[in-house]
Amino acid sequence: MRVTAKEKYAIIALLDIALHQTDGPVSLLDIALRQGISQSYLEQLFTQFRDKGFVLSKRGPGGGYKLKEQPKEMSILRIIQAVNDKKSLDVKCCKGSCDDQNNSRCLIHQLWDDLSNSIDNFLQKTTLADLM
Repeated sequence: MRVTAKEKYAIIALLDIALHQTDGPVSLLDIALRQGISQSYLEQLFTQFRDKGFVLSKRGPGGGYKLKEQPKEMSILRIIQAVNDKKSLDVKCCKGSCDDQNNSRCLIHQLWDDLSNSIDNFLQKTTLADLM
């Protein structure tokens, strides 16, 4: 299992908005400067966030983004799923193919399956509000 840079930046960007949106919409430039993430990369992420209903945008001077939901309603797993269309963070060595040993499940397949489920449950229970 590996958290990708895209997943990490997605969490950081939405957490930044959660921390700063009380002063009004948060611009991508402000996030980029505070977090050291390219503004053009953030634009790509926020296109996905808008399309999936995570953020509301306001154009013009004083514009930017606000979260569409309260931080306590936004799980980390949902954020990861939004940017990568993954259902979960799979740690199985076979990546679900179950053909590790001559087309049969490896002896420790269930161990990795249980670990994947535990990670998913943890990320589902953990919200932006928890990180704030």
